[in-house]
Amino acid sequence: MGTLRTATYEDTHSLQYICTAVTQGINFPEYTEVGVVDGEQFVYYDSNIRKMIPKTEWIKKVDAEDPNYWNRNTQNSKGTQETFKVDIGTLMGRFNQTKGSHSLHYFYTAVTPGINFPEYTAVGLVDGEQFMYYDSNIRKMIPKTAWIKKVDAEDPDYWNRNTQNSKGSQESFKVNIGTLMEHFNQTKGVHTVQLMYGCELHDDGTKRGYEQYSYDGEDFISLDLNTLTWTAANDKAVITKHKLDITERGAAAAQIKAYLENTCIEWLQKYVAYGRDTLEGKDPPEVTLFQKDSYSPVVCHATGFFPRGVMISWKKNGEDLHENVELTDTLPNQDGTFQKRSILTVSPEDLNKNKYSCVVQHGGLEKDLVLPFQSGVSIDVIAGAIVAVLLLVLIGCVVFFIWRKKKNDFKPVAGTPVLQGLMENHRPPAHTKANHLNAERRK
Repeated sequence: MGTLRTATYEDTHSLQYICTAVTQGINFPEYTEVGVVDGEQFVYYDSNIRKMIPKTEWIKKVDAEDPNYWNRNTQNSKGTQETFKVDIGTLMGRFNQTKGSHSLHYFYTAVTPGINFPEYTAVGLVDGEQFMYYDSNIRKMIPKTAWIKKVDAEDPDYWNRNTQNSKGSQESFKVNIGTLMEHFNQTKGVHTVQLMYGCELHDDGTKRGYEQYSYDGEDFISLDLNTLTWTAANDKAVITKHKLDITERGAAAAQIKAYLENTCIEWLQKYVAYGRDTLEGKDPPEVTLFQKDSYSPVVCHATGFFPRGVMISWKKNGEDLHENVELTDTLPNQDGTFQKRSILTVSPEDLNKNKYSCVVQHGGLEKDLVLPFQSGVSIDVIAGAIVAVLLLVLIGCVVFFIWRKKKNDFKPVAGTPVLQGLMENHRPPAHTKANHLNAERRK
């Protein structure tokens, strides 16, 4: 995990700190902190050396004015290192990335008509791998990985049942998005409603479930499974929270809790059994270094790896390089593997005078993969493959893209019943032949 702190003054100067924490077990410091002024690195700290050190001559002038500067910053960085160590453990638990743990997540997305995109999509993932897909254009639930097809022998009606339930959710979400637009006095524009829910089973036997909604890319409301009450993510959702808490009195919330902590877990275990060879296997990455022309950035592209955890870094003349590096998100491939890119911006002169290499670390590799850059590498050979993958990723990642949509200013209309039908026809995928949640309006 990492964070970026930035300060800019009068659009002329910038001060940035890049803090990065990684899990143990790879040949890389568990915590690094880099300070950059106007793009030039001036300080560095990592968990191996455990001290803040200067990386440029001019920063040493601080000693005369502030003799305790380096010791104070070292202590601060040590504290941040411990905080990040806790944070990364928390996030691993949240996203079910602990050893022997598994997760089942669903994302439903409804979009207003008028754009070249399905008005409703549903995506299911096991351990981060997409295994099913439905949208309002094809109006059919389809498999997205080979192992899920094993369900046919045990449950011949699986796909038809999921299709019918998804059609019901599609109609319900269409009503929900209209209700929210009315409440927020929005008569036009592109708007979205999303539901994200799922369950996790950890290697120590503990279980966790969650359910949360967003509107226009902003977290809206979520269910607290401990208190069986709803939590408003912001002031705009308070009316909805009170309405659901008062009208339901915890009854529907209890049904959702039972589904997430029991039925969902049972199907998660079944899915893991179907896909064990894939989900618990390790495929090493294929790595390519390329540059479009001498003035373009150098790209280190890793693809075909599983699981998704990967580390891509750069070295300059054998030394770790952190500045002028952009790391993209990890994206899914059609076959269930993943891809990731790291982009290095460097001048042609600097590239010719120095030796640059890309270093890739992954659980499927016996040792770090180091690729030295050689000028003249052509992009043509792999361009077609990258374009094809990006087109496939567009559909698979729609829910994540919309969830990150820029926040809008809402202007609620006084007295409008907010999300009266929010929970209406909330149907989980057909994990059992009988729907476990009441399909009627909750009153």
